[in-house]
Amino acid sequence: MVWVPGHSKGLASTIIKNENSEKFILLATDVGYAAKSWQENILPSVLVDKEDAQISLDWVKRMSDDPNCVEVIANHDVNVKPHVITL
Repeated sequence: MVWVPGHSKGLASTIIKNENSEKFILLATDVGYAAKSWQENILPSVLVDKEDAQISLDWVKRMSDDPNCVEVIANHDVNVKPHVITL
């Protein structure tokens, strides 16, 4: 769990790893509403702290660019369809 404030004070994202691999998945929660959020720097519409929200979104963007990142998933991304992810 990684603290990612901005949208709300206690918001946390989750990194999922396989102990036998450096690969990971990031469940970004509401840091952004969809992949478009970190790809195009779009903050959530509801914020408790804009500066924290930007720092959190920048972190998700950096994580998404990490070569070990298999996928980043946002809670409200309508483009995410059920699928199996293997680490």
